[in-house]
Amino acid sequence: MKTIAVLIHTKVIFNNFITSGALDELSKNFKCIFIAPESLRDSLDSQSYFYPADLKEREVFSKIRFNLDFLSMNRYKYRSSTFQIKYSSLYFKDLSFLKKLLASVLSMPLIYEIIARFYEFYCGYEKKFLNLLTDAKPDLIIIPSGFNDWTSISFLKSSKKLNITSFMIMSNWDNVASKGVLRILPDHIGVWGEQTKLQAMTIHSIPEENIHVLGSPQFDGHYFPDKFDREYFASHNNFDINFKYFLFLGTARSRDETSILKKLDDLIEARKIDNIGIIYRPHPWRDKSLNLIGQNFFDVKFKHVSLDPSMAEHFQAMMKDPENFSTLKFVPNFQYSVEILQFSEGVIASLTTMGLESMILGKPVLLPIFKDPIFSYSVGEYMKYEHHKCWKNFRHTVISSNIDNFEDDFLKLIEIAKLKEASSEIKDDVLKVVYNDSKKYKYLLSEEITKNIINF
Repeated sequence: MKTIAVLIHTKVIFNNFITSGALDELSKNFKCIFIAPESLRDSLDSQSYFYPADLKEREVFSKIRFNLDFLSMNRYKYRSSTFQIKYSSLYFKDLSFLKKLLASVLSMPLIYEIIARFYEFYCGYEKKFLNLLTDAKPDLIIIPSGFNDWTSISFLKSSKKLNITSFMIMSNWDNVASKGVLRILPDHIGVWGEQTKLQAMTIHSIPEENIHVLGSPQFDGHYFPDKFDREYFASHNNFDINFKYFLFLGTARSRDETSILKKLDDLIEARKIDNIGIIYRPHPWRDKSLNLIGQNFFDVKFKHVSLDPSMAEHFQAMMKDPENFSTLKFVPNFQYSVEILQFSEGVIASLTTMGLESMILGKPVLLPIFKDPIFSYSVGEYMKYEHHKCWKNFRHTVISSNIDNFEDDFLKLIEIAKLKEASSEIKDDVLKVVYNDSKKYKYLLSEEITKNIINF
């Protein structure tokens, strides 16, 4: 029986691939072993190989790699619109004149390639990773990756050294188009949908036959939700069963959300719109600048806006001590997140992945991308990112680019939510980004590996 090693290097990867059961079907046909940090030893079985949890990249190599990732964005700037924006705003503009000149030279064709090859040769291999793979002797290694995290890239490099077939799987929506160009290509790559398949081909020059459209295990709960009891959910969370609620999804930065919520509250009151309410779900890990600069949500007496009860205690503590409170303490309840989307008629989202999740459930989306009156950086800038271009192609997505039209745009959202045909068309549109063929991820993953990667 052939052996497949799976890199489980973060808690999120553990949840997506282990807790979700994404590997259950694969383990029926192959011997599956896990490679993980010592911190996950108690959570994994005995068929695992562990490395020290505090193992880190050497600082000098980390700095070089950081610069090379950005230099690749300039070298291949026409491959992704995200590259040009991130290179300019997050890197180049803060350099001194001489460093700007150096960056321009080092990112030139041929020069960049020589520097990148020299770096990969000079930094070598992480011996502990290389030894683990040597001991495990897998026929294939599955590497969930953010495309620029040191651990996954190091294991990819080690697998190349040992001639082990590699299968890199994207972790998040922006990975393929936003992290620079891979300097070491995996033998195979797993992507969410046709959107990221095209990006993998054009941005990273990966051959089409080596790209596998799988969807993502994190969306199985949306494609295959448990039976939902709307009446029970409403009573259990103190919502009015006779109301139609729209879910306002908070963002982590660059948005004074309280003022937008007040606009919606005033609109519902002024127009006397019956049985319509707003549920506010602040981002659990929002930047403290939002709590310090914008108006405090709890200082406003809303009539038609209520706080998501699952977030209430966390958000109150956050606003009480915004300077010192650790927002990372909060771990969202996945099942509840699916249920509140099912309960809602539609969502108001600032280009978040949860907007995609709502579409999988057939809910329309309103995108407020207009310039914020307080924060200088506009959420609308993110709309220029390569992976966000798809929003303009979605039917029944309302894009609100002018704050003066936001109230009318919200009224459009209410009307779309009433259309019977809208739900199925919304579900069809999102398939281009997050693929599903009526099978759970565990079956898609196992079939793809068995048929097209390992000759079973």
